[in-house]
Amino acid sequence: MMKLASRGASPSTIAQTLKIAGVVLIVLFLIDCISFTLSPNLLNSRWLTNWITQIVDRGVISMVGIALLSMGLWIGNSPKPTQSRKRSRPSLITMTLLLSGLLGIVFLLFAPLHFNASRLINAEVSKQINKEALRAESNLNSQLEQQRSQVNALLSNDEQLKQLEQQLQGDEVTEALRAQLQQVKENIQQARANPAFVEQRIEGLRDQGLSQIRQTQLQTKSQIVAEIRKSQFRVTVSSLLLSLGHLGICWSGASVTRKNAQTVAVSIR
Repeated sequence: MMKLASRGASPSTIAQTLKIAGVVLIVLFLIDCISFTLSPNLLNSRWLTNWITQIVDRGVISMVGIALLSMGLWIGNSPKPTQSRKRSRPSLITMTLLLSGLLGIVFLLFAPLHFNASRLINAEVSKQINKEALRAESNLNSQLEQQRSQVNALLSNDEQLKQLEQQLQGDEVTEALRAQLQQVKENIQQARANPAFVEQRIEGLRDQGLSQIRQTQLQTKSQIVAEIRKSQFRVTVSSLLLSLGHLGICWSGASVTRKNAQTVAVSIR
């Protein structure tokens, strides 16, 4: 400290710089918290997790700000404080340490709140994915039933079969369309020769469609659940660490303040 003072950086200057930096960081953190809470919806799990995540992501700002402000206040205390300083400085330090302790408790509560809200979102997302899968299965069954009706109508209508033959013999039909029409003709012939062909074809398409739907359902659910669990772990652990940091500053600061008070009391005597 003597070296710093000899170079032009006095303890009061250092203390003032630390206090300014600490106050600015704390105010920025509080402004962010207020802006995040302007439209509260605490009963919505998604809003709650986003709100907690945003505050936790900025928790380091408050912790560093409180640490800088506390250091500035301690450095600014004279070894032989006057009576006025005993009244003003310790009260400001006490308010800073109380803020640190309060934020420590808040971050401690954020950990189970975010964990539970993430669990509810996970259940909600899984339920929504299952509903979409059921809707896709229902649409698949409707399409297959419609195809079955069309095929049965085509099998019982000789005129449509004749029109199909005429299209195959036409010169204006492209090769791609001719191949499709030829496949339809072969399917009709097989269906007339084997009445169970249509059902087998429909069941094969149903199994293929259900397999694709369930595979998509599983992949989507796995991706979303992995993202939710990743965020759940990160925010929960970060919140606990921030709680320990803020409470640690509060505890350490209280110990230093108590020792300083005892030192001042002894010096006065």
